[in-house]
Amino acid sequence: MPLVLPTIEQIEDYLESVEELIVSSLSAATPDLPKVSETINRLWQDVLRHSPQAVPSSLKGLGAFEVPPPPPPPPPPKGFWESTADWVADHPWTTAGISVGFVGAGLLVGYAHPRLRHRTRIGARKHAAAANTERRQVIVVLGGDSPLGLPLILDLEKKGYIVITSVATPEAVDEIESKAHGYVRVLVLDPTEPEMVPFFLRSLASTMSRRFPLTAAGDPHAAPTTHLFVQSVISLLTLPSSTTVPPPAPLEHLNLRGTYQDYLQATHIVPLQVLQALLPLLRSSPARARDALSSGAGQQSIVVCLPATDARVGLPFGSAQAMSAAATLRGVEVLRREIRAASSSGTTGTAEAMRNIRVVVVDVGAVGEAVTTPVSDAALKSVDQWTPAEQAAYGPAFGSLLEHGTRREPSDVSVFVDTVVDVVSNGRKSGRACRSHPAIGRLRQFVRGDRIAVGAGAHTYAFASYLPPLLLDALLNIPYFLASIRNALLPVPPRVILPPRVAAAAQPPPPPPASVVTAAAAEKQPEPTSGTDSEHEHSETGSEADVESNSGVGESWVSLKTRPSEAAVWVPTSTQAISLWLVPNEETRRKIETAMKIGPPTTNSPSSFPPFQPHVTLASSSDPTALRAAVPRDQPAIPVSFKSLEVGEKYFMSVFVAVHSAHGSPLETLREHLRASLGDAAVPPVAHLSLYYIDKADKGEREYVARRLKSELRVLEGGRGDESVVKIACFYDDIEEEQDPELIDGFDGEEIWLVRCKGPVPSWEVLQKFILAK
Repeated sequence: MPLVLPTIEQIEDYLESVEELIVSSLSAATPDLPKVSETINRLWQDVLRHSPQAVPSSLKGLGAFEVPPPPPPPPPPKGFWESTADWVADHPWTTAGISVGFVGAGLLVGYAHPRLRHRTRIGARKHAAAANTERRQVIVVLGGDSPLGLPLILDLEKKGYIVITSVATPEAVDEIESKAHGYVRVLVLDPTEPEMVPFFLRSLASTMSRRFPLTAAGDPHAAPTTHLFVQSVISLLTLPSSTTVPPPAPLEHLNLRGTYQDYLQATHIVPLQVLQALLPLLRSSPARARDALSSGAGQQSIVVCLPATDARVGLPFGSAQAMSAAATLRGVEVLRREIRAASSSGTTGTAEAMRNIRVVVVDVGAVGEAVTTPVSDAALKSVDQWTPAEQAAYGPAFGSLLEHGTRREPSDVSVFVDTVVDVVSNGRKSGRACRSHPAIGRLRQFVRGDRIAVGAGAHTYAFASYLPPLLLDALLNIPYFLASIRNALLPVPPRVILPPRVAAAAQPPPPPPASVVTAAAAEKQPEPTSGTDSEHEHSETGSEADVESNSGVGESWVSLKTRPSEAAVWVPTSTQAISLWLVPNEETRRKIETAMKIGPPTTNSPSSFPPFQPHVTLASSSDPTALRAAVPRDQPAIPVSFKSLEVGEKYFMSVFVAVHSAHGSPLETLREHLRASLGDAAVPPVAHLSLYYIDKADKGEREYVARRLKSELRVLEGGRGDESVVKIACFYDDIEEEQDPELIDGFDGEEIWLVRCKGPVPSWEVLQKFILAK
């Protein structure tokens, strides 16, 4: 029988039937079958029994087998370091190249050539300077003419600040401004003259509206958008200076109403008075305070410098300095507490502005040449003014102090400058590299606090101030105790200051009659010589007021004062002086007289500071007829222009304004005519307008008056040489409101007066007036 192959449809039907059979068989099987192999064999037998004939009758058994265990879980993913280690193991050469590159770059950055790093810092500073060419922060330095003032001012200007400083004399103005670079303005404020404080504040307010640098061309006033603001106030006036500090003396000898009051005025009252006026400028608006903090300007500050020895301890024979420093310190501490209380009392804008003010006290030790205590002749001579009892009580101890002095090596000035700049800039502009980071600077300020010690010996005295008073007094008395032991062991104690021998005071003879004294004074009046006792007696009598200009004509009074305590009695002499004056009109005279009203409350001589008419002396003679004849007929008015403010050695030229008298000018032509008519000796060699007559007994007032005229802006100078000009600012003291003074640089001489200069100046008599043609 031939083999018949099934078709594809048959095969597919067969496979479907087998599949159905298997599925039905398996679904009917129970889970409690004995063994899987037996179940499969039984299933296979059923398949064979019911399957078509094409299926083989026998099938090889599957045999015994076990169900395989489940596959293990996948391994966890590798971490970064494992992956990196695998990558390094797979790429060794690439890893070596990368390592060499990193090491080389680190060596290049860490050990670059110093010149390269220096150039980098220079470049950074140049970029910073270019970005901040416009300066707005003002530092006010009180006492810029002190030994520590100039280095501090120059460093502040170098750090990018505008500095406004005060000096005691007009001469120091040019000295400081010539060394600056246009960002330093110097104003005159003599701390011994509190009347100058309002004028200083007025000049300061005017300077705040100026445009800096001062050498810039164009409008001198700053734009409203670039208005300046005060960042810090530094007081160096509270440090003792050679011009204000009194000589060492015991407290028993100190003149409280004289010496100490003057020193207290200069180092305590005037600095605090200026701080009072500047506090409103420091108390800026809250918006400005926030802008300053966000821009890196830091807090505004008040820095008061005090001598460390006087503020911390107080040494023997320095009572004036110690009391003034203690008073200033306590006042500054109270000010700090008041500012903190105001800043903590509320959340208003004013409290926020007060929170931006910091008050710092700097205890200054031996720095540079500012603090030295050599044995001076002035200190030794000051003992002569002590009473015999004071010399006997304090002489040995004072001699021991002068013998040993202060043997301390002073610190460099840069240490003081860096400390103050660090405080002003809040640690951002210090000269030390470790403070350049703002965070380090703020941390240092937090640790250091609001009281800083700088200079040699300052930290020692700061530590000593915390000792118990009993122990501190014992330590300070050790040098004197050792000196007493040495003096006790020596046969003759060294440096014992003996009381001066007082000569027996001779009884003065009874005063002679007035007529005898007058004749003797007129004939035998001695010539004063400098450096002798006769000069002092001569100046006290006021007899320097005896010559009008240089004509040699005798003055018209002498003094009968025999003792300094007696009142002066003036008796006219037989010699008379008659002068020709060139005077302005009445209105101009009143304007010039506004600059002739400065004077001390008391004088040593009654002939000092007399009132008189402003005039230019043309000639002097004892013959009034010759003077009348010398006046030219139809003489036109003579223009007079002021040249310079001068201080002279003669009574009638104490403080005067020199006037221009060039050859060929109307004034010089008239002077040449008077020389030809009266002789050269009759005409003063210098054409001048006197402002003050001051006797030799008050000689020191001459320079003082001239400085005050300049500092109070009553006399303004300009130009140099033959082109110099002086202008008198007319301030009327009886007007309290603010004035816009009129400036006059000369006048037209419209009258010539013939004046008899006899007796005291107020009693001089005008004999005749010559009206000049206009």
